[in-house]
This record gives sequence, C-alpha cells and structure tokens, in this order.
Amino acid sequence: MKIIDSIRKSDTKRFIISLGLFIAAMVWFLPLMKHYTIILSGTTHFPDTDMWYSALDLKIISGLYDVRGGLGYAFTRFTFDLIWPLIYYFFLSSSLNLAMKGFNSLSLKKIYKLIPLLAVVFDITENTLCSVHFIGLKLDQIAVAASISSGLKWIFIFISFALIIFHLIIWIVNLLIRKYKKT
Repeated sequence: MKIIDSIRKSDTKRFIISLGLFIAAMVWFLPLMKHYTIILSGTTHFPDTDMWYSALDLKIISGLYDVRGGLGYAFTRFTFDLIWPLIYYFFLSSSLNLAMKGFNSLSLKKIYKLIPLLAVVFDITENTLCSVHFIGLKLDQIAVAASISSGLKWIFIFISFALIIFHLIIWIVNLLIRKYKKT
C-alpha cells in the first residue's frame, strides 16, 4: 500500500510540475520565442504554427525569407523549438499517466504513452524539413513531407488531449457512482 501511495503522490507531483512548466511556456516562453523569430527572420509568417499547410503554402512562406531570415528561422527551430516539444511532451505524458490511474489494460497504457511521443517526433521532423527548405533545399518532396509532418503532429497532440479528457470523464463518472452507492 505504501508503494502505491508513493507512486500516486509522485505522479501528482510530476503532473503539477509539468502543468506549471506548460503554463509558463504558454505565457512567457512561446511569445518570447515568436518575438525572437520575428527579429531573426524578418517576417511574421511561420509555417509550423499553422495546423495545416500545403507544400505550396510552404513555398510561398519561404519566399518571404531572405538568406538571413531562413538561417534565423532554422536557428530558432533548433534551439527554442527543441525545448517546447519536450515541455508539452512532459505535460501530455504526465497528464495521461495521472488520468489513466485505475485503468487496467497495460497494452493500451503503453500505446497511450506513445501518442505524445509521436507528436514530438513529427514536430521535430517538421522543424527539420522546414529549416532545410528555408535554408535553400527547396525540393517539392521536402515541402510535402513537412506539410504531412505538421498535420500528423497536430493529430497526435489532439488525440493526447482527447484521451486525457476521456479518462477524466470516466474518473468523474466513477467517482459519482461510488458516491451514489454510498448514499
């Protein structure tokens, strides 16, 4: 019993820390990153903040960047934009872990834990492909792959949030059922 209680407490602590980091990043870090990217790139158009964009959209946006702007964009993708996916991964994975307490299917738990990780993988893939495209290797295949990576990133982020909400609803219903049975 003591081991289970200590695991629950550590899951709660991990969630609280990840929530604090996530909120701080949303309020402070991301606006700072956007401002810095605008200064370095010389434009306010960034493909990776859009949920969906086509290869043509990427080509149009990259046409707005000069060499300095393309390098500035790439610099921010490989500095700031490596930190942000780690923050949202920590938040999503710890939220899913906490929301799935009492969920008995070990195989589903393993799959659930992969979903935020896949979002991060596709996010970093998108950043890499966009950076390569903006720096000068403007191949159609790179633009298409970046577009697909962006869509998949957002799909896995939305699935993660949907699973968290789903398990919170189940937890609340179970709590209400237990409370109702006691009365």
